[in-house]
Amino acid sequence: MVMDAFKIRLSNLNDSPAIASLITQLGYPTSPGQMTKRLEAILDKPGYRSFVAELNGNVVGFIGLGIELFYERDGLCGRLLALVVDERLRGARIGEALVLAAE
Repeated sequence: MVMDAFKIRLSNLNDSPAIASLITQLGYPTSPGQMTKRLEAILDKPGYRSFVAELNGNVVGFIGLGIELFYERDGLCGRLLALVVDERLRGARIGEALVLAAE
């Protein structure tokens, strides 16, 4: 089962080509170089987190989120900014696992 075979981890700049490919699958054409520049600006920025799902050493899913303050109460909330799973593995619960990791 795929669910048992993949792992979730924080993303890094080395994931840029794979994340670019995933974002392109969503209909937002992105080159590895463009993604590297975006991740350079995001990865170390407070309030942002990026995770990937890895299967057999290959990145097959990505989630990006931002942490924000509430206006209406104390505390923080998370906002899902990007979520994608490789089109060949959709339905394998990888997206669900990414969302749980983000929470």
